Amino acid sequence: MGDGAGLWILAEPLASPSLLAVRESMQKKFPAARWAEYEPISRAAQMEGARIAFGQPLETHYHFDKADVILSLDSDFLALDSPTVLPLKQFSKRRRVASQKDNMNRLYVVESQFSITGSMADHRLRMRASGIQSAAGMLARSLGLPGGGFQVPPYGGDDPDSLLTGAGWRFGIANPLGLEGVGVVGAGGTDQNLFNGNNGTLVNTRFRTPQGAIVPVGAGEHGKTLFGDFFARDRRTPQTSNVVPIAINARAYVDDMRWQGGAGAVIRALPWEVMPTLPNRSPDYPDISGRRLQMLFEGGTDLQRATARLLSTGNRVDVQIEVPRFQPANAQGYISRTYVFADSNNNGRFDGLESVLQPGVTQNLRIEAYRELTTTATVQPDERLVVEEQTIDFGSLPAGFGFNWGSLFANNPLSAFRPDNPIFESFWKPFTVRNEGNVNLYPVYLGKARGSPSGTVFLFSDMVSFFAGMPAWTTVASTLDTRFWPQPNPFYPGNNQPYPILQKPQVGDYTSTVLTQPAIPPRRDPNITVEPRKPQVSIAIPPFQPMGVYSQLIAPYQHNQGGTPGVVNGTFATPPMRVVARVRETQLTGSANQGVAPMIDPVPPANAPRISDITPAAFRDPTTGKLHLYWASNRPDPAGRPNSFYLYKSTLDWNGTTTLQDGVRATNGWLPAAQNRWWEPAFGPYPNDPNGSLFSTALGLGRPLTNEEIATIKHHRPFVRLTPAGAFLFWTGEVILRNQKYELLFYVQVDTQTGNPVGNPRAVPLDPVAPRSSLSIAGVDGVGNWLFYVAAPSGRSQIFFIASEGDLFGTWRREQRVPLSPIVRSVESVSANIYRVSANAFIGFCERASAPEPRGVILTLVSDEVDAWYQRLSAQGIVFDKPPTHNPRYRIYHCFLRDPNGYVIEIQQFDEPLTSE
Repeated sequence: MGDGAGLWILAEPLASPSLLAVRESMQKKFPAARWAEYEPISRAAQMEGARIAFGQPLETHYHFDKADVILSLDSDFLALDSPTVLPLKQFSKRRRVASQKDNMNRLYVVESQFSITGSMADHRLRMRASGIQSAAGMLARSLGLPGGGFQVPPYGGDDPDSLLTGAGWRFGIANPLGLEGVGVVGAGGTDQNLFNGNNGTLVNTRFRTPQGAIVPVGAGEHGKTLFGDFFARDRRTPQTSNVVPIAINARAYVDDMRWQGGAGAVIRALPWEVMPTLPNRSPDYPDISGRRLQMLFEGGTDLQRATARLLSTGNRVDVQIEVPRFQPANAQGYISRTYVFADSNNNGRFDGLESVLQPGVTQNLRIEAYRELTTTATVQPDERLVVEEQTIDFGSLPAGFGFNWGSLFANNPLSAFRPDNPIFESFWKPFTVRNEGNVNLYPVYLGKARGSPSGTVFLFSDMVSFFAGMPAWTTVASTLDTRFWPQPNPFYPGNNQPYPILQKPQVGDYTSTVLTQPAIPPRRDPNITVEPRKPQVSIAIPPFQPMGVYSQLIAPYQHNQGGTPGVVNGTFATPPMRVVARVRETQLTGSANQGVAPMIDPVPPANAPRISDITPAAFRDPTTGKLHLYWASNRPDPAGRPNSFYLYKSTLDWNGTTTLQDGVRATNGWLPAAQNRWWEPAFGPYPNDPNGSLFSTALGLGRPLTNEEIATIKHHRPFVRLTPAGAFLFWTGEVILRNQKYELLFYVQVDTQTGNPVGNPRAVPLDPVAPRSSLSIAGVDGVGNWLFYVAAPSGRSQIFFIASEGDLFGTWRREQRVPLSPIVRSVESVSANIYRVSANAFIGFCERASAPEPRGVILTLVSDEVDAWYQRLSAQGIVFDKPPTHNPRYRIYHCFLRDPNGYVIEIQQFDEPLTSE
């Protein structure tokens, strides 16, 4: 045999170590010999299949106790093809039903000859062994699985040995799931459901409007839960009454709710924000995570986390969308795709999801039966603003504060009424504005009016008239106003921020964002240092604003396109903040209040002597509206002659037109004489009588005054009387002569437009030795004037008056005393009003201690219109001590009332007609 050439040995496959050793010894002795092994019944094809499927030849171990559906392709796995009885025990375990929750498995068998496994099948199909491979390919193609590319004879062929035999067994598995929302999938019979997915049919989650209508798009709000629903069912119908269908354990894979509309759906984007992309990676406009959606089976089990058995009658699935707080608004909506699938192997995963999401890319994955549900929801814009400070109290401010500093108007761009001005810095108060919504807000202004500037809100005080309110449009100022913008911002394109920005919070933020100047991006270069500041607000007080505590609600707001900044046309902060200011008096002379442009005198130097300004009086020109102020001052020589006073005058202009800002009053009509100064320079001293000649003449001294006497001169207590003939300035002049003080009452006509004296002073013919106080004057135009005063010639204060006929004070009558009751011990002041009555009436005084009630001094008005007077005064709320009655003894008809000081006034009518005598 030599080397064994031509020797062939045919043997069965060897597993014995001894026989393997024999084979190895023979091959060494006869190297040219050939050893061949053959097994007619082999598992080589099975190993090759495992290698194709898993990359290496593996032994497959089946878990028949976990399978709901089993398909056997010419495999007797319950008997001859299994070396153990384990498959039989596992299979039989699933054939026992011990409770309503248990489900039997279902066995499909395709085989060429009868077997133990075939005898156990629920559905058995016999065919030639040569057709098994084609049957497997057709089945794979019907299920949409890889490997279905075999050539399969068409259904209904005439060949009796074709795949579809007379038994009517067809390869194809219908989708057992049905969905119903806005749209239905899974209706119809088996032939209409031989596909996975929806086959182009759109099924949307159902949402309900407030009116109850069902719509496919929900309207959600950030930070709240949106509710919807749909129905899922087992659409299979049992073929016979004794067949128990396999339970469908449904689960849901919920995709994220994706942002729709791209950058075009963003509301008020900011330059540093990342716009939404596809796929979306924007931190500023993120998708809504699928974890925020719950698919609650019958309101309980979340299909994302557990399976639930579907009924053929259908099961309601509640959809709950927890919209995150601060989720950006999107009117085009967010869309999520939910895959409701039959979890056939109970592994909790959607097997074949990759192939569904990327069709044509992943081909080697089994796809479980599924249907597709579309959930669409918008997130509504929320522009809520909140102001943390409930009240901004500016404290006590003088009238005129903030006006006429570089500009007449306090909120003019040229005005020095700014927070960076040391004069006003402490009067600007910061406030906190938060964005509680889900959209950027810009520009954000402080709302001061509605509709137009003329619709300004007013700051009112319950201490003054309703009509004396301060308009917020011209008094309230804020760093949100347009005059403070643009502002530097290194994060804004061009390094210039054009308007106030209140950016939205981001999803996941614990709290709302705060408006700062400038605005700071959430992601920024840490090497750029910027100090953000809160907005500030302050208030200016118009000149001559009545004293009181003023307040009003003011709110920042989102300014929409169009309109005037400051005029509310968008969402405003709720609740607003209340601004409060206490208006106090303003210093006119000697110095100036902080924040108030000098009125008459500026702030004096630190070492300047202190001057005294006393007894002011004023009147307004009825034609021009100018205000003329008169006062007494020792300013000619406050150090040398501190007790020597002369009169001074200053004028404040008025113009009701040029002092309007956007048609709204700003300074109550008062017009400054110059920038940073209100009143005209003081005019004086007056009288210009340095030698006292005025006293020498009035007293008839016949000599000039000495220097010592001149030093005692004092002109003070001015007051003004307006008549149709003009304005007349009265004042008291004092001088001490030989230790005796003389008081004279001087007067001079003044120009109503300039307020300056016209002509020379004259003296009222009164006793110069008797001191007088509480001087007041009243009159009737065209008739005369009465000068009242208090004097005590006999040591007891009494009321005196002196009358002048006409309007020019050319002639004076004799001084007279007003009779008082003995019970009146003293009089401190006098205030008189003169009323003009009908031509056939006159006034008289009567003092009768013995008179019947009411007793005392009686001022009698004699008139033939007693009832008319009674009705007129009663309508004004005046209470009469005695209504009109007839007195037959005196043949009069009269009534009694009291004036505000308690004196009795009688209105009387004689029974006989009055005469002019």
